[in-house]
Amino acid sequence: MTSRMYRQLGVLGIVWLSLLGSSRPSLAQGEEAAPNQSAEAPPPQAFEAPAPAVDAAEPAATESSPPQLAAQRDGPPIAVDNTQAFAASAHDSLELHGGMELDLGYAAYRFEVPSDPSETFNDARGRFVFGPVAEHDFGHGYYLRGVGQVVAWLREELGKYQVNVDDVYARAGKHDGWDVQLGRFETWTAYHKGLGFDYYTLEDGGALKTPPQNSGLYGVYKYEVNFIYRRETPARVALHLYPTPWLGFEAAAAYGKDQLLNTLGGRAVADLKLPFLRISLGAEYKTYTPAQEASTLDAAGVKIVCDKCADRFQYGAGGSAVANLSIFEAGGGVARGKQQSYSQKDGTPDLPGSAQRTTFGGYAQVDLGKPLLGRSLIVGGGAHVTESVVDNGDFERHIQSAAYAAYPLGFNNAMLKLVVSDASLLVLEDTGDGVTFTSRTNHMRAARLRFSYVF
Repeated sequence: MTSRMYRQLGVLGIVWLSLLGSSRPSLAQGEEAAPNQSAEAPPPQAFEAPAPAVDAAEPAATESSPPQLAAQRDGPPIAVDNTQAFAASAHDSLELHGGMELDLGYAAYRFEVPSDPSETFNDARGRFVFGPVAEHDFGHGYYLRGVGQVVAWLREELGKYQVNVDDVYARAGKHDGWDVQLGRFETWTAYHKGLGFDYYTLEDGGALKTPPQNSGLYGVYKYEVNFIYRRETPARVALHLYPTPWLGFEAAAAYGKDQLLNTLGGRAVADLKLPFLRISLGAEYKTYTPAQEASTLDAAGVKIVCDKCADRFQYGAGGSAVANLSIFEAGGGVARGKQQSYSQKDGTPDLPGSAQRTTFGGYAQVDLGKPLLGRSLIVGGGAHVTESVVDNGDFERHIQSAAYAAYPLGFNNAMLKLVVSDASLLVLEDTGDGVTFTSRTNHMRAARLRFSYVF
């Protein structure tokens, strides 16, 4: 880490301390706050779109396994889906929930090609989410719930909306038994990454493939069984089953229109949660077909329909295991996804738009604060490797690592977290003859401080 980054990190720390002041509530001995879970969905950019631009006004959410294995299934971070809050209710109820996430960070990008200038990025972002949770309890554990969330982003960008939606869904079922969910929401997590990788952050984007930073052209993005995972334009329906307190199943479907393409797909996840072990496994399949018929006329004026023009198919599977022993937690996972694309012009296989992507990695963390201070102070690190093999011969390997220290404040899942990250990207590109390839390696180093709070 350069001396300049150390100076930036020191400034960020002073800013945070001045914001927090002396009014931080203390954490009772033995009490622990779990970190937030995830938010807005990154595009499937490993194949047909660039990695999410970290300077965009996007939510910076967390997908992580909490210091202690959570009793509830993975849900939205700023989560408004607190089943237990309504379990004893026998009437209509209306509550307002939400939260905020604020990040201050600094990143340095370096490139092997001399014509690509080095770049630094002073990063400040955040979001505020709030919305009502309405529920009717029918008695005997049966309920109907409606959730709507509004999200406002910290960074002001000219010509872009600063307010949008997060979760919008209805859920009906029986507590601790089953439920059916319909609307806009996240599906369950299959690949757990620890506290060091929050979505839409500096470490999440990693190294740039091509400068400048605001182009959003990052290295190949991690595959986490995430074709039908993050929130997106098409709607979803999911069936959740809980045959035992320690085992759950989710079967989800995506249905709707994404720009000019109709989308249809399915995803299934099994989640086993034992006192000291958690295992999550998932698989998915998704199709994109043009909403408008693609056809041409032959010499005789007869219409010829192109059945595969602009079609795209995505499928993959993966999982992870997390072990938790007292103050120590470690996890690892692997996932592989494939995209097959066809030309919009004639329906032939689109080689640059077809690729196989594999991600593997793990993390380890220890709560040093509990034995030393009587309250949580979690220190850990992790790394994830993603490789993309494109059908035209191009190849990318993106190695992303992060070290972190997380300090739960003891109220409303509030947390302070410092993340220091490093990423390297190897790019091999075909020069056009199928034999000769150009090679380059790009790098990123970053540091970020986050304050998160849920109400």
